[in-house]
Amino acid sequence: MTRLCNIVDKVVSTLFRKLGREIADRPGYFVIVPILVAALFGSGWQRIRYEDDPEYLFTPTNGRSKVERNIVETLFPMNSSRNFDLGRITRPGHFGRVIVVPRDGKTVLRGEIFDEIDELNMIVQNLTIEFEERLWRYEDICARKLGGHCFQNDVLDFKSRIRMMEHDPNVTMTFPLMETPNRIYFLGGALGGVVTDKNAVIVNCSAANLMYYLDWSSPRAEKMARLWEALFLETIESLNEQFDTISLAMFVSNTLTKELQKNTQSVVPFLSLTLFIMLAFSILTCMMADWVTSKPWLGVIGCISSIMGVAAAFGLIMYFNLEFIGINLAAPFLMLESSLRSFCECVNTLCGSRAASEAATNCAELRFLLCRETTIQWVVGSMPRGLNRLREKMLLLNRVSQLVARNFFPS
Repeated sequence: MTRLCNIVDKVVSTLFRKLGREIADRPGYFVIVPILVAALFGSGWQRIRYEDDPEYLFTPTNGRSKVERNIVETLFPMNSSRNFDLGRITRPGHFGRVIVVPRDGKTVLRGEIFDEIDELNMIVQNLTIEFEERLWRYEDICARKLGGHCFQNDVLDFKSRIRMMEHDPNVTMTFPLMETPNRIYFLGGALGGVVTDKNAVIVNCSAANLMYYLDWSSPRAEKMARLWEALFLETIESLNEQFDTISLAMFVSNTLTKELQKNTQSVVPFLSLTLFIMLAFSILTCMMADWVTSKPWLGVIGCISSIMGVAAAFGLIMYFNLEFIGINLAAPFLMLESSLRSFCECVNTLCGSRAASEAATNCAELRFLLCRETTIQWVVGSMPRGLNRLREKMLLLNRVSQLVARNFFPS
């Protein structure tokens, strides 16, 4: 096993040293060609396709839940324009959601609270968008039940009863089912933070939930729904400070997507700062006690080559029509860190070599050390977890090789 490792090490070392000498003898080709190749591959950025759908990003493409959802939608189809049923919904669709919380922290089942909730509901019902040179209100683009009625918030039917509850302790509401002479209401999705007694009578309720489902049965309906959702968010945000007794929290179908985008965009301001710090660190690493042996431009070139590699790699991937996601912004820093670490270790090793060494010899040894370090890191990093012992041996072999290299180039 030791002989086999020695043979592989000798063969790889010889090839890398020959490559280093070729670079020293013909530097022009190895400067111009990589720049042209990086520019060619980097042009793939013009075909960037950003993907931010949370369902696509965080769930398996062929997961069991999606297979079963397709079965349900095939056997029990639902059209949001004519037979919408909240209990049969299998996709989020398009909607606007408002959670109402009293500012004083007391129960939401009070007359003054429901007066403002009713006013809020009227404002939302009257939201109007312009599409195809026509004005559309909520009732024009809402998700409709059988009979053509829009989805309604049942909790609003209890406004008069709540006023009676404030004056008559015998008038109560039960949770989650509320039975009236006309029908039975399910309030599980309409009220939140509910406290009940042993008879399921509501003692306290912290929040109320209002839902406004929209039609998404066609691409045209989806376009109108997105416009209405944007207007909904803007309106609710402006109303939050106008009401005296209630505080509002809003949510629409693409809120999670927008929050993921904000999370990604929050990293962008730090990109330039991080790049400057890495550049300064690379330059300082290549500085010595005197200006003759100092090579600050090596640090700059190391950063530039790493950035070129990252841009070329992502550009080439985009030519294969692969999606770009927000978390990919962290990948360049990881790749830069690995490349610069290998570069700095090799430069520090060569700085202890003979000062009278030829340029070709130095370039050959630099190429050997750089390629060996990068190859070992790539092999070790790509190993499965079940090969922990082999991974440790590879890391140990890497350290031993570094010691041998330092002894091979005495100061």
